[in-house]
Amino acid sequence: MVRNGIALVVACVALLGVGLVVVLAQQPVARATAAYVDPKTIPAVARMLSAEVVLVGKVTSVEKEPVEAGGASFTLVNVKIEDGLVGTKNVTHVKVGFPKGGAQLAAGEQYLLFLTKHPTEGFHLSPWNAVPIASKDEKYKSAVAEVTKAAAAVKDPAAALKADKPADRGLAAVVLLTRYRTPPPNVRQLENEDLPEDESKLLLKALADADWAGESPNGFSAFRGLALTPRDGWTPPGVKAGANAIEEYKKAYSAWLEEKGKDYRVKKLVPKR
Repeated sequence: MVRNGIALVVACVALLGVGLVVVLAQQPVARATAAYVDPKTIPAVARMLSAEVVLVGKVTSVEKEPVEAGGASFTLVNVKIEDGLVGTKNVTHVKVGFPKGGAQLAAGEQYLLFLTKHPTEGFHLSPWNAVPIASKDEKYKSAVAEVTKAAAAVKDPAAALKADKPADRGLAAVVLLTRYRTPPPNVRQLENEDLPEDESKLLLKALADADWAGESPNGFSAFRGLALTPRDGWTPPGVKAGANAIEEYKKAYSAWLEEKGKDYRVKKLVPKR
C-alpha cells in the first residue's frame, strides 16, 4: 500500500516538472511558493527526470497530414536515434507527436529530446515541461554532457554510486532517487517496492555527498522525495532564525543515516500489481 508520504513526493516532483522555485522559510519545515517559469529555462537534467525516453536524434521528416488521437490533432515528426540515452534499447527510430502550437522541429536538424509514450497510440510525446533542445542552441553541448552523465546512473546505478568523485556519486544519488520516487506517467495506482539492500545503502550514503543547494534537482529535493517520518526515526531539525535551513537539514540527514537510518530501505514507486 502506498504511504501517505506519496502526496509529498508528487508535490516535489511537480516542482521539478514546472520549474517552480522552492523558498525556505525560517522555520523547520520548508515551504514552497509557485511562479510560472518558461519551460525552456528548466535544467536539462530536470527535463530528463520527467521523461521515459531520452535521446539525441536527427529529424528525418515531418509528416504533412496531422493525426487525430484522444480528441487532439498531432503533427508527427520522424526521428532517427543517434544516441539513445534512456529507454531506447533495440530502437533506431521514433515518431514524435506535437499538438497544434507545440514545438516545431526542422527536418535535417539534430535535437536532444525528452519523451513519454502516448498512452494509446504508437508515437511519443514531448511534454510541455521537457521541451527539446536544438543543436543550434548555445547550451546544447553542455546539456547533452549533463544528461549523458545522469543517464549513465540510470543505466548502471551501482557503478555510478561507486564513482571516485563525491560530486559524481552525489549526482547519481539525486538522479536515481528522483526517478525512483517519481510516479510513472499515466499510472494511477502505485505501491512501494524496496530497493535491493546494497543499492539502497550506496544511494543513501551518496546522497550525503550531493550538492543540496545547487540547481534543481539537487540533494535537498531528492531528500524531500524520501518523505521520511518519525516511523523511520526521522526528526526534522530545529532551524533558528537566520540559519541556513538547507545546511541544517543536510547535517540532520547525515546524523540520521549514521544512527536511526542505518537500516532504512529506499522504496521505489511502481505500478500496483
